[in-house]
Amino acid sequence: MKKLFIFYFLFFVMAIAQSVFASAKTHASDYIPQLNPHPKYFMTVKGKVDPALKNKIKLIWIATYYTTNNQCRKVFDNGKDSFERQKNEAYPVVLNKNSSYVLNIPLDKYLPGFCIWKALDISYKIILANGRTIYDTSTGVSFTLVHPSNIKKVTQVWRCNDSNCSLITDSLHHLFNRPLHRQQSYEYELIIKK
Repeated sequence: MKKLFIFYFLFFVMAIAQSVFASAKTHASDYIPQLNPHPKYFMTVKGKVDPALKNKIKLIWIATYYTTNNQCRKVFDNGKDSFERQKNEAYPVVLNKNSSYVLNIPLDKYLPGFCIWKALDISYKIILANGRTIYDTSTGVSFTLVHPSNIKKVTQVWRCNDSNCSLITDSLHHLFNRPLHRQQSYEYELIIKK
């Protein structure tokens, strides 16, 4: 009888442990973004790099996605402050023989899921031969900041040399009245001249 009691007790403890583990595992998987098998909205990024700069700079586009459900916020070690979870996707540019490129970056790359994943911004980095990186508020668009309400295309032109770049044309330099919509496709043209 004692052995049977021990057996039932251990079986009961294992069943509870498995249930708790399965619940924790299921809850943890809520935070992981799930790929959207059929994205519908894209930021088409395209441009041209001066052939004289072809092996002297690197261009990387970055899409940032974040959670908008407050239950998915990550808590700092202090236990008081929290922030939304984010996931960055890098898209290094590979120039074709004409020194141009085209990339389609999905705005709805992830299914919303429990955490309600959404596109936060699309940005880029220009990495110069000397290691300097051009990456600031002028290098991309946000879906939470104000931009033109009717914008469908953004154009920026940079002039670069081996050690520096300067923005010479920017269709985003105005103050606008509404954020970009995530349920719409856009075009972003980036040209880098010598």
